[in-house]
Amino acid sequence: MEIKNKFGFILIACHLFSFMTSAGEVFPNRDLACTALIEFSKGGEGSGFFFLRNGNTFLVTAKHVLVNPETGILRDKEITITSESKDPTENNQNIIKVNLVTAQQSGRLKSNDSQDVTVVLLQKDSSGSGSEPVLLDGVEVIQKSKAGLIGVIEDKTSSFAKVSISNDVFVIGYPSSLGIRSTPQFDYTRPLLRKGIVAGKDNEARTIIIDSPVYFGNSGGPVFIKDQVALGIDNFYLIGVVKQFIPFVETWTNQTTKYQNISVSNSGYSVIAPTDVILELLKNWK
Repeated sequence: MEIKNKFGFILIACHLFSFMTSAGEVFPNRDLACTALIEFSKGGEGSGFFFLRNGNTFLVTAKHVLVNPETGILRDKEITITSESKDPTENNQNIIKVNLVTAQQSGRLKSNDSQDVTVVLLQKDSSGSGSEPVLLDGVEVIQKSKAGLIGVIEDKTSSFAKVSISNDVFVIGYPSSLGIRSTPQFDYTRPLLRKGIVAGKDNEARTIIIDSPVYFGNSGGPVFIKDQVALGIDNFYLIGVVKQFIPFVETWTNQTTKYQNISVSNSGYSVIAPTDVILELLKNWK
């Protein structure tokens, strides 16, 4: 499905469909382009992704990526969103600037506080008005790829209730905290993919636990689950947004002085907010 928009892009619904090859299982490279790098003018990065619904285009991310959880204030007034072309052979990226203050004041930034999820409306459908979709105030296209922008659609999501424990999952994002910037070992402007499994579900908190480590910079990125529909054919569905990693905490106590040393490390398990939360926030926009 193709949707022309004011971005000057062709927005492509992210079908998340792939085939098995002789080399083994393959996650569709073009669908990495659903994921977006979020950069702040003051410095700092996070992850997010584009979502298409009813002709509207949204940025989805974790709330704490955009809002300081201690103060409730926006981390920055402006962000730059960078995403890959849907054509993996194309080097040109899509770059969009968004004024968060304008989005917040106009009611286009909505959050679920308990689940740490935020959506930002970037473009609004004007079907029936005789005009093209409207690129909203405070949203500016800096650069566009030839092949276009990709977004996830509702048909390619899986609800919390349908997520099965032990299924393979794939985490996409921009773990900017890894490595040493002065001697980089990977391109920080390109997304990295990580594979794991659904380790469990917290029914009370309504979160998904995955056995796959995430790091600072991964927050807000999408998580996809693999569903084998036939021999050699896999479907991939969005199951949620990266919230946080689960730490492993060790406390060492000096027997003489009783001083304590606390060591915190990444356990390799991570917490995911389900797609149900995203759809609840988006239902306010028809």
